[in-house]
Amino acid sequence: KCFVWSVLVALHPVKRQANPERIHHYQQLEHELDTYLDGITFSVSLDNVNVYSYDSKLVVYPLYVTREEKDTHVDMLYMKDGNNSHYCLIRDLSRLVRSQITNHKTMTWLC
Repeated sequence: KCFVWSVLVALHPVKRQANPERIHHYQQLEHELDTYLDGITFSVSLDNVNVYSYDSKLVVYPLYVTREEKDTHVDMLYMKDGNNSHYCLIRDLSRLVRSQITNHKTMTWLC
């Protein structure tokens, strides 16, 4: 259910001081996604989400990017270790990939 929690974190941000990684902030909101998640099976297949991953050299690359334009955009990082897989919210994609694009330490804009 890490996919569900990651989407709820993106839609309902909690201040960092309040430990936003704890799911108790989002458990009462889980019903909110019922209509959107209808038809999605868990574990979520990669064609259901906008998702990035990384290789053994920690280079981030897109696994699947949706073609649909939405008002709210959520990026996920897909991690796999043996038989275990996990989705994690990407709060700032440019920050995640900046070192692959430039050596500068300033903000990087992605198009």
